[in-house]
Amino acid sequence: KLFNIELHNSYNGGFGKIESDSNNGIDINDIDIEEYFPEDDYNDFYDDYDYNTEVGYYEDFKREIVEIYSILEDSKNLIHKNSLHKMLYAHTITIMETYLSDTLIQKILSSEEIKRKFIEKYTDYDTKKICFKDILSELEKLEKTIKTDLQELIYHNLGKIKPIYKAILDIEFGKDETSKIMQCVNKRHHIVHRNGKDKDNNPIQINIEDVEDVLEKVYNFISNIEKQISPSIEIEDIKALKNSAIIIKEATN
Repeated sequence: KLFNIELHNSYNGGFGKIESDSNNGIDINDIDIEEYFPEDDYNDFYDDYDYNTEVGYYEDFKREIVEIYSILEDSKNLIHKNSLHKMLYAHTITIMETYLSDTLIQKILSSEEIKRKFIEKYTDYDTKKICFKDILSELEKLEKTIKTDLQELIYHNLGKIKPIYKAILDIEFGKDETSKIMQCVNKRHHIVHRNGKDKDNNPIQINIEDVEDVLEKVYNFISNIEKQISPSIEIEDIKALKNSAIIIKEATN
């Protein structure tokens, strides 16, 4: 039997899906999938991930938005929706993090000028000391050191990420937009770390409208950043992406 398998991946996370012609007599739910994730491969991926080539991080981000809208459409006929909606809410924050991390790392590592600016202005390096005898060896592994330090940042911590983007790339995070995103991040923490309950143990109900709300806020936030990076880019209205998901679903059906 033939199956369409689609994988999306970055160092910050990934997911996959399998599609099958329903006429081939196989139920996708009956297929066993074993995750194989050896630590050595993970370390190799960190080392080999290439940020020196300009790639469509914003296009990847938009495709993820359409994917989530598509899943939302499918969820309307489900009885137990809350768990799925919580996962989609949290995943929306994840795709925001992925864009922020991939974009920042690519911009820094692909330009010697920006790389130098990062070294000079990144406050965590202010107290970093190097012995004179280690200068050459540190220079040899400088790019790997920078990449590792950038990969270890928590990209939903906008209080940490915002000044880096401003100092290194001269990109502004809107004050109101940042505040709205941080409220969403806080709700995401309740979902991920407290199984959907707040600090007072009250359950958080996430419905379709909540997911659409975080999608719109994250999309506007990231689109504002992308517009500063690529001023000539045409930013679609969020409704266009939602309509794309509906059209794709109808065509598939």
